[in-house]
Amino acid sequence: MTANVEIVASGYRWVGYGIRSFLSEIREMLITARNEVSMTVYIINDMEIVELIKKVIDRGVFVEIFIYIPDYSGITDAATKILGMKDRYPNLKVIEVNDEVVHAKVIVMDGRKVLVGSANPTHAGFVTNYELGLVVESVEIAQKITLLLRRLGER
Repeated sequence: MTANVEIVASGYRWVGYGIRSFLSEIREMLITARNEVSMTVYIINDMEIVELIKKVIDRGVFVEIFIYIPDYSGITDAATKILGMKDRYPNLKVIEVNDEVVHAKVIVMDGRKVLVGSANPTHAGFVTNYELGLVVESVEIAQKITLLLRRLGER
């Protein structure tokens, strides 16, 4: 198995010096996606990411989001907006997971590129926390992770 791997990070002492930020990588993945994006969300409050997801959907890309919502009492505005879009867009599939904890942070783009790491799509995850992740370009790895994600939707 051959893969191209790059490091991404957050935290002002880690980003730069040849290391890209989580936010810049996620932006690029969403902007350049052509066919499909699958992602997990433990917690989301970054509305820029939600708006980028909407633009991806508007371009006709299939988006699949596995979102952890243990209950609706603490749901963020960003998660509420994602849930509100699911009935309006046939190319958006939102899988609410509330009986198990989905703590993984992963995005798979077009079955070939994967971002996996510790950052949630939040201000803290993108800016103030020190988070670390990898971007892997590998069809084989992307397919395996996509299969794992879709097992969450099997009920």
